[in-house]
Formats: sequence, C-alpha cells, structure tokens
Amino acid sequence: MKKVLLSLLIVIGLVGCGPTPKEKDYTKEYQKLEATFLEAGKALVNNNKELIPTDGNHYSIKLDNLYLGHYLKDPLIDPESKEECNKERSFIHVRLIRGKYDYVVFLECGNYMTDLEK
Repeated sequence: MKKVLLSLLIVIGLVGCGPTPKEKDYTKEYQKLEATFLEAGKALVNNNKELIPTDGNHYSIKLDNLYLGHYLKDPLIDPESKEECNKERSFIHVRLIRGKYDYVVFLECGNYMTDLEK
C-alpha cells in the first residue's frame, strides 16, 4: 500500500512539474488589425489626395476619423481584452515622398502598442 501511495505521489509530482501553459500569442491578430487600419487609411487618402502635404510634412489620420468617414464599419477590437482599440491615440501618418505615399501605422489596443522601432 505504501508503494502504491508513493508511486501515486511521484506521478502527481511529475505531472505538476510539467510545462506551464503558454500565454496566447496575439501577434497575428494585432498584425491583422494594423493591416485593416492601414487599408482604411489608404482608402481615405485615395479619395482625398488633396489633404496630403506636398512639402514632405505628414498628414495624420486618427482611427476615429476612419469611423466617422465610414472607411471602417466595424470597430477594431483588441483580441486579448475584447475592448475597442483606442480611437484617439491610434493614428496613421501619411507623407508624400518622391511621388509615393509613405504610411506609418500606430495602433493602441489595451496593453498593445505598435512598435515604431521596427
């Protein structure tokens, strides 16, 4: 009986020492949100090219403006917190460089923020 109890305790101990479940990685979901945000920003620019400065300065598009202009119909939802991404602090900067549009996307959703260092 002691051997069975001891064996059972060893098995339980080994199972308890196994790998802990990893936190879910939401990287791909955030990349999809950034891509959706960017596509909406590009649509706004294509319909309003006169807004983009030609002197190298940038034009800033807030996420909220894309909702108001109906370029985004559904809110961008943080996959982790299930809350709406920040409409005021999320932006796209657009510049005209050598005849081409340059886009910089910054999305803030819950604890996630686009890494602008990349």
